[in-house]
Amino acid sequence: MKDKLLWLGSLLVLTGLIGFTTVADDLRHVGEFLTVSTILVTGIVLIVISIRSKRVKHDSPTFR
Repeated sequence: MKDKLLWLGSLLVLTGLIGFTTVADDLRHVGEFLTVSTILVTGIVLIVISIRSKRVKHDSPTFR
């Protein structure tokens, strides 16, 4: 599932960056800016969650 979060987060970040260059490029409409910003921030949050959960999973020591 963590890989799916990473892929989805990456897709949202890419979509947000494309949105800033095409849709919200003139910053005249606040709604466009907020929507594209929300997409970008959501993608970043999903990437951080995915990376953090992978790191926590691998950092735990194993005892035998």
